[in-house]
Amino acid sequence: MLIGSRVGLDSLVERLSRHAKEDGSFSLPLPGAYVYRNSQRESEVRPALYEPAVCLVAQGAKAVFYGREVVRYDPAHVLISALDLPLRAQVLEASPKEPFLCLKLVLDPVEVAELATRVYPEGVLPGEAQPIFVGKTTPALLDAALRFLKALEEPNEQKLLAPLYRQELLIRLLQESPALARLNLLDPHLRRIARAANHIRVHFREPLDVRALARLAHMSESAFYEHFKRVTSLTPLQYQKALRLQEARKLLLDGLSVVQVAREVGYASLSQFTREYRRFFGAPPSRDAARLREQGGLVASQAG
Repeated sequence: MLIGSRVGLDSLVERLSRHAKEDGSFSLPLPGAYVYRNSQRESEVRPALYEPAVCLVAQGAKAVFYGREVVRYDPAHVLISALDLPLRAQVLEASPKEPFLCLKLVLDPVEVAELATRVYPEGVLPGEAQPIFVGKTTPALLDAALRFLKALEEPNEQKLLAPLYRQELLIRLLQESPALARLNLLDPHLRRIARAANHIRVHFREPLDVRALARLAHMSESAFYEHFKRVTSLTPLQYQKALRLQEARKLLLDGLSVVQVAREVGYASLSQFTREYRRFFGAPPSRDAARLREQGGLVASQAG
């Protein structure tokens, strides 16, 4: 790694550490901006919900498991997620002395599409778009991130300059990663699937109606099923199930009973809920919740 990049990363570690003095997820003053910290390497792969976001790592490394692919992001690689995806993830490099530290910026697809047309006024070369991938962490990207974080610490700059530096960061990312522009300009299937996936996320407690989802995506049922699985690596039913079970885990940690949780997330059968929960998390609901409480609770269930 270049010396300039190393200096920039050291500065990024220092600034992110101010907002994350312990493990967990911490909101920054600008909506949609977060800092994630984890001081332990994870020995197991954990379910995680990745929303449309940019994850810029200052220290440590993490992996996301998308279908059969393993996507690693670290100080040299920035993660871009363009869709709500229930995946599995694992912190690969972290320690109390050098914790995993990550800046996360939630993406607004409309904003990214508008910026993409400005960065690529003549369009970008066609190609298949993946909803989750990595780009290079360049010195220019680091500089924009540092200016963004510095502006957040100054009351006079927080409202005026921080949003501009955030936009600069996205522009730098688009310049370095045409794949991000391709997602917004050339892949109509992804945009349609994103619309259907968002509907499932909002209504995950309700029975799944694939025919209605296909109509929402303006596709035949067979085409919708094919493209949904290509984009998300999951069938619509698997996608809904992952959302239900991750919400169930949160509710169990909040103190609800297994019966209450099963009903709350949309299961009519308690035995089916228990069976699917155990298959998904590797332990029955009560035992899994007890284990997590002993470990200090669920560190993070979203991208970071």
